[in-house]
Amino acid sequence: MKKEQIIQYTEWIQNYLIEQGMEPFWATLLNTAVVALVGLLIVVLLDIITRNIIVQIFKVFSNKTKNTFDDFLVQSNFPRFVAHLVPWAFLWYIIPIIFNEYPKTSRFFATLAIVYLVVLSLFILRSILRSTKHYLQQTNERLSDKPLDSYQQVLMIFAWGAAIFFSVNVLTGYSIVSVATLGAASAVILLIFRDTILGFVASIQVSVNDIVRIGDWI
Repeated sequence: MKKEQIIQYTEWIQNYLIEQGMEPFWATLLNTAVVALVGLLIVVLLDIITRNIIVQIFKVFSNKTKNTFDDFLVQSNFPRFVAHLVPWAFLWYIIPIIFNEYPKTSRFFATLAIVYLVVLSLFILRSILRSTKHYLQQTNERLSDKPLDSYQQVLMIFAWGAAIFFSVNVLTGYSIVSVATLGAASAVILLIFRDTILGFVASIQVSVNDIVRIGDWI
């Protein structure tokens, strides 16, 4: 069914109220509020249903496989974050339908939906990194004493930085792809995460050169 046909069905309250003598402005506003409430209720129910289904599927799959990586994915809430993609897709589809009479409002909520998708992607990435870290530490003895947490934190710092830049671009429409902007942003990031970056570099040098071992006196 096309969006135009769905919009015609969702405007029945508006048409009915106008036929009863209500002003078009208030009829349109009331119709939009009712459709938005129904759409939000569907999104919540869809989120609950898909989350339970996907989580159960992951649990059954992880119990049947010998590989432990999927077990770590379940522990890091990876299925729950992935399940949010289904209601997000439905929400992205119905936003233009709900706010058909209010284009600016539709663009505003569509922008918020994009930002939410960016944040959700970060949580999914974090779950994958955590699962990978635990899996490598348990399956590879050579990595059991390596500072994998530092690698994970640095990767997440870069991911959050890219997400913030993209979100600012989406929210403000201001292009951040310029030498001056990137230079200033890089300086701020280096200033804020100076200790973390220095610790990360030091941990790499220690692990690569095998400077410190278990049992050494420090």
